[in-house]
Amino acid sequence: MADEQLRAHLDALLHTQDVSARIQNDPIRLPHRYKRVEDIEVSALLAAAYAYGKVDLFLGVLERIHAVMDAHGGPQAFVRNYDAAVHGPLLSGMGYRWTRDTDLMWFMAALRYALNEHGTLAAVFGGDSAKAALGRAHNILLAAAVSTADEVGHNAQTVAELPRGLKYFVPSPATGSGCKRGNLFLRWMIRSGDGVDLGVWTHLRPADLVMPIDRHVQRIAPLLGLVDRADGSWRTAQAITDALAEYSPTDPVRYDFALAHTGISSGCHGVLDVPVCSACVIRTVCRHGRTLPPSETP
Repeated sequence: MADEQLRAHLDALLHTQDVSARIQNDPIRLPHRYKRVEDIEVSALLAAAYAYGKVDLFLGVLERIHAVMDAHGGPQAFVRNYDAAVHGPLLSGMGYRWTRDTDLMWFMAALRYALNEHGTLAAVFGGDSAKAALGRAHNILLAAAVSTADEVGHNAQTVAELPRGLKYFVPSPATGSGCKRGNLFLRWMIRSGDGVDLGVWTHLRPADLVMPIDRHVQRIAPLLGLVDRADGSWRTAQAITDALAEYSPTDPVRYDFALAHTGISSGCHGVLDVPVCSACVIRTVCRHGRTLPPSETP
């Protein structure tokens, strides 16, 4: 049964978001620059794929990638016309952590191949659930990578032979992974109406989505009593989604941006921190916030 006090605080958290400011510290700022669905799809997929680790670091890499794509007609045109020998060198030095620049060069070729085969990324991510969509895209894009191995100068006859960094672009729920970046991408593409998400796809409903649990949501969800586990598995992502569906059955992931930015932009690290906790909208429903003495609350 839904906790009405928690519902009220979650809704209050949504209404205190400075969306325009926080978007600037979020990878979704990149696909927001485009008007054409085809450009939004490609930009959003890359932005979500790089969304791990430190925001300032991966946003810098993404800005450089987008500058190259924009110089060649935009994201969709760059991918559609991608020639590894011609365009691959333009992406040199754009690796990030274990995703090397050569992985990105290869992924662009795989994207082109998949788009030629299926027409749109919406078709690549087809399915009647988030799990089905991510599983389908994983299979299609990694098969496309195998098919373009010769073009990019690699020898890979099977998916198992693909490098780790390339496979990291498209996680699969079948492995038990929470698929944070894949679920983030789907959230962006399906949801709309709050100034954050883009809402350009209609084959899934917001109710079909699963929470993209990053380290911030992993920390905060147990503190609110939404789950009693804090790992990054698909099981945990689904459990958090199911808990939030008690408060918003048709759109449970509507709370994701606000919860994530409680950590990203508001400084919550999942521990008692008097200045941070005192200013937090959800402090009175949080395990740590409730321990603040009256003198430390507004």
